[in-house]
Amino acid sequence: MRGMKESASDDVGASDTVMRARQTESIESDSVGLDGVQLSEYEVVGLADDDVQFSEYTNDVDQADDDVRFDEYIDDIDDVDLDILELDVAHQLVDDLTWALLATDAPDWYINPTFKVVFPERSVYDSIAACSPLTLCPNLYDVLTSSEPPSIEFFKSLPEIDGKMWAIYCVTLEKTGHKPELYIGSGTEAEYGVILRFRTYQPGNYLLPLLVRDAFRQGYQMTHFGLLCWIPLPTPGLVPRVRARFLSLEAIFASVFHAMRKAKSDRYYEHVLLWERDAVEWEPLCTHSPLNEKIIGNLDLTEEELEIIAALRVKKRVKTTKEWREAQRNKDIDAFRLQDRIKKNAWAAKNRDKVNKIAGKVRTKAKEERRFRCDVCDEDLQSQHALDKHLATQSHADRVNGIEKQEMTQYSKNRKAVRDAALASGVHRCNTCSKTFNTDWALNRHKATPSHLRKEEAQASQ
Repeated sequence: MRGMKESASDDVGASDTVMRARQTESIESDSVGLDGVQLSEYEVVGLADDDVQFSEYTNDVDQADDDVRFDEYIDDIDDVDLDILELDVAHQLVDDLTWALLATDAPDWYINPTFKVVFPERSVYDSIAACSPLTLCPNLYDVLTSSEPPSIEFFKSLPEIDGKMWAIYCVTLEKTGHKPELYIGSGTEAEYGVILRFRTYQPGNYLLPLLVRDAFRQGYQMTHFGLLCWIPLPTPGLVPRVRARFLSLEAIFASVFHAMRKAKSDRYYEHVLLWERDAVEWEPLCTHSPLNEKIIGNLDLTEEELEIIAALRVKKRVKTTKEWREAQRNKDIDAFRLQDRIKKNAWAAKNRDKVNKIAGKVRTKAKEERRFRCDVCDEDLQSQHALDKHLATQSHADRVNGIEKQEMTQYSKNRKAVRDAALASGVHRCNTCSKTFNTDWALNRHKATPSHLRKEEAQASQ
């Protein structure tokens, strides 16, 4: 009995002990797996008491068959997201083309040697790319893999700027009776991004690229400013190196889309071209490759040092602004207040959507914090003005005097239900202002307001 107990105890102990069993089996096959990887060896590590065997994973595989395919090993994988796979392929294609251009054996006058220092090998480029993942414009992969170049309509359909971001942008300029013209550039201002570059595209602006300025003088008009790819503003510590990447992206897109005017140096990027120059329907407006430009930013400092410097700059700017405003206030407080009000009103007029969004947050926060509360009616208002207006209502006066509110009639309940349903369905919606109303009458009243008319006029002028 004692021996049996000891044996049973040993079995229990063995089942509680993690043991590694390694079984290696080579499969001689000419088949190639995903991404061209040769499938020749599989290794399984498991627990001894689970009796995990390699054969359980290959029940449907005939190991004697020389045509073993990788997909036979993933029969149990469901719901493969093809959109994600296509997106990854598109990013890979863009980065492969960019690296092919960066790795070109070209003289220093064509490629700034600093690029070779920042990107000494592909793994370094990939690490910087991982810190600044791109959002690509729709259909870019289809365009880059097509046997024919896109039409000018592709560039005119590119998405526009939406907030602070870095981007590779395209400018299309057109003139009746002439071929359209195309410029590709990058916007990498550290604090505001590509929006500052966009604002320079006005006829006569001395900051315009040379050939773009000439096109404006010749009567061309800018018909679109769209984005090929973009990222959110990078952190200060990443700015110089990510900017180097964006100059590289600008260079590859300008090369591939034949946005650079013809030159003897074209031979340095012929290996990345996808179509012949004569096949495109536009004229180029870029004068040179961005790869021979200077990379703005201190590449000798570490990421941590750049972050510290950026923080000190912000602190200094805040201090300087505060001191200047204080000096102006002390000099003439009435003039200061007037000028300040004019600036704020001008900003609000140009950024009405932002103003409404900020005001909405303020109102919501006020209600959550119960800053403007009527205890008599057990109601929280969103502003002092709303509270004052409520206190002047008959319903509030009735509550104060102890007069009970009459119960809603069935007719009123039905009307309220209809209006609530209309509001939820969006049947009475103003697409211009992105607002929904519960009745057609309320919608028509809104359409007569100055704010709606201003937005409608602004959209019509675009």
